[in-house]
Amino acid sequence: FTLCFSLPGLAVSPASAADDFTSGVIQADRDSSMLLFATASTITAASRAFWGANSYACCTTNVTTFSLTQGTVTKNARNATCGPNDTTFEGWVNLLPQDAAFSWVYESCSGRFHGNFTYLLEKGKKYLFFVDWVDGGPKLYVNISDNFSASSMQTAAFTQENRLLVDTEIYGMVNSDNAVQSTSADQSEL
Repeated sequence: FTLCFSLPGLAVSPASAADDFTSGVIQADRDSSMLLFATASTITAASRAFWGANSYACCTTNVTTFSLTQGTVTKNARNATCGPNDTTFEGWVNLLPQDAAFSWVYESCSGRFHGNFTYLLEKGKKYLFFVDWVDGGPKLYVNISDNFSASSMQTAAFTQENRLLVDTEIYGMVNSDNAVQSTSADQSEL
């Protein structure tokens, strides 16, 4: 039989993302009950890539939602009002470095927008993808950081000048942009 294990007390969590965690495989021979071999691997935050989703566009009249999906994992950011820190942040996803394919949807009082893109996620980096309302329409950005402090892993704060425009087609039509606002000027990095 094969037994896969991990040591949950040492797993990467928002409070200790830079800590090592150990996992591995143990194989044993069922007939002789003899341990054949055991392997373990140590993986650090420096060898992983992390991504998260946030929204800095809000409606004065209702909730906005930004959903970002990579593979089978979806993170949602909801903004109920236009307060500077009113967006819900669902945390970070960690994965092996790769060219990752994403799909996204942004729903607001001004319409429903969606698109797809591929982004190279490098080891030892955090990628915060977010939507903002710029020049009468939604734009998708990314902020890349190598800060794995406990406080930075619990939030989605960023520095405005570090944002990069993501190359993605945006599908959808603006119904009315007079109720949509940007809160990105109110954000600061922790």
